[in-house]
Amino acid sequence: MIKIITRIIVLGFGFIFLAIGSIAQEETQIKARRQKLYDEIAYTKHLLAQCDQDTKISLAKIEIVERQMKARDEIIETINDEIYVYNIKIRDKQENIEELETEITNLKNDYAQLIRFAWRHRSGYSRVMYILAAEDLGQSYKRIRYLNEYAEHRKRQAQTLKKKQEVLVISLKELETVILEKEDLKSAQVSAADSLSNTRRQYSEIVEKYKQKHIALDDELLAMQNTANLLNTEIDDEISARQPTELLNTATDEFVKAKGKMPWPVSNGLITKRFGKFLHPVISGIYTFNNGIEISTDSLSVVNAVFGGTVSRVINISEGSLAVLLRHGDYFTVYSNLSSVYVQGGQAVANGGQVGKISNNGVGILEFQVWYKNTKLNPEKWIIKK
Repeated sequence: MIKIITRIIVLGFGFIFLAIGSIAQEETQIKARRQKLYDEIAYTKHLLAQCDQDTKISLAKIEIVERQMKARDEIIETINDEIYVYNIKIRDKQENIEELETEITNLKNDYAQLIRFAWRHRSGYSRVMYILAAEDLGQSYKRIRYLNEYAEHRKRQAQTLKKKQEVLVISLKELETVILEKEDLKSAQVSAADSLSNTRRQYSEIVEKYKQKHIALDDELLAMQNTANLLNTEIDDEISARQPTELLNTATDEFVKAKGKMPWPVSNGLITKRFGKFLHPVISGIYTFNNGIEISTDSLSVVNAVFGGTVSRVINISEGSLAVLLRHGDYFTVYSNLSSVYVQGGQAVANGGQVGKISNNGVGILEFQVWYKNTKLNPEKWIIKK
């Protein structure tokens, strides 16, 4: 029975420590996520500064501000999560302090009784008479041992009381620190809300300017669609012309094994346009389909292969805009909107090898695609999640 009770107590403490560890881990993860979002916002500001160097308002600017808006919204969510964690920490520390105060009160009462008893039997004569009043020598020895143990017990009680009081002082300071940190978070929450409001206003102003140039916007959208269709046709024809071989099957398997672990094609960047069908951010009722993802980065950034392969073809999309098609067995990766390329058809490219440089149009925008035979895939599922 005693063993069972002991196990229950041990399990109970185990669950408590697990819960404390879980809260600490969650807090660390939330802080890391918030810092990542702050870094992302700083990079969007950097990209927007490059946009401002170009007097022409581009769709890229809208997409970058849109991304910044989303990051600010997520920051507010993470701060709310942090405040929730801090509320749990404050509650736990308050409960711990209450328990400590109860223990200290009980220890003080017990110690007071010990002091009163010691006071009543303070004279050496009383102790001697207590020992001599024993019926025999054995009982005298027991009484001597009892008095010694009693004195030692009183000493231990005093030490325990002192330690508990020290722990209480530390716990009160920790509680004060946590409360102040929570107040800082609430201030950060207000600041984040103000920043989000300003970014939304900036977004509305940019969109309004775009709407005032509706004709030019239609032309830009049509040009983008024509370029995308041209590239799509070129890639589709090139892939259809390639025949599978046993060697390529091995490359296919290796490519699949690397899914979700491939590096980004640029060293710095943000995904500002995702894969699939989306409503146009400005023109109401118009949908656009993206065959891959668009990564906004610094102009003239070097583009690297996300996986080793062979250059299937270098495609000249339009004047000053090139694309490189890399083959990895039955899979293909596409790197387009390049101003220059460092490879040629049939050339082997190592994992991370340089394939070209992004065009200089204020902000560098890499259009990155992944194909399986003639089927377009979502590139985000293949590269490392940042």
